[in-house]
Amino acid sequence: QNVTVAYEQHIGRRAPGQNNDGTFEVSVTKTIAGTKEDVFALWQEAHGEAQDFKGEAITNVRTSVTPVRLYWRCDLADGSSFAIAAEQKASSKVMLAATHTKLKSEADKEKWRQYWKELISKL
Repeated sequence: QNVTVAYEQHIGRRAPGQNNDGTFEVSVTKTIAGTKEDVFALWQEAHGEAQDFKGEAITNVRTSVTPVRLYWRCDLADGSSFAIAAEQKASSKVMLAATHTKLKSEADKEKWRQYWKELISKL
């Protein structure tokens, strides 16, 4: 599949970050000191009750837990979806990954990349 994606990007059929359905996605990560539970709690405290991100209303908020990661997910009014995941990387380090999918354009991808980088850098 990676070869197909690379080929499609090479011939101009698909832009970097573009999925086969034509939508775009973006991910940003940050390593934060602590446990995954503590970092996830920081996210919940700061943004768990948010009504919107960048003016897009939040709907369908849900959380889930796996042995490896803690997730906070939502849908946005523009039809896109967002997820934040906290994963323990070392005894005192956590990788926080923000992933925004179903974006309509490459411009949206870059706009949201900057937004998520700024938002998670404040944690």
